[in-house]
Amino acid sequence: MVSNSNNTVTNLLTLANEILSDSAGPDSIVLNLEKYVTDFQKWWEEFDSGRIEVEQSLLEKLSERHEKVLEFARDLQSQTGQVLQDTRRKSKGMIAYVDCLPKRISTRRVKKG
Repeated sequence: MVSNSNNTVTNLLTLANEILSDSAGPDSIVLNLEKYVTDFQKWWEEFDSGRIEVEQSLLEKLSERHEKVLEFARDLQSQTGQVLQDTRRKSKGMIAYVDCLPKRISTRRVKKG
């Protein structure tokens, strides 16, 4: 059972490295974060109940990477909030500009000649 749980931890470490690498795009970062959270939660439930054992060195690596992933996710969360505020501010300005309707609409045609 130790080798299977070691493989799971190795997969979590690989996924954490993909999240922390700069080469991944925003969409893949979000998908990888979701997958990491679900996989980590499943692994943690088994580990916490004592059903599996993992090598100490892998646990230390996972703990370190997990802290980095959590910090990265918190940074993304604060950046997303700031981007949403900026977008709302810009959209209000655009709506105010576009929403300027004419005061009077002419229904008469222009005279010829």
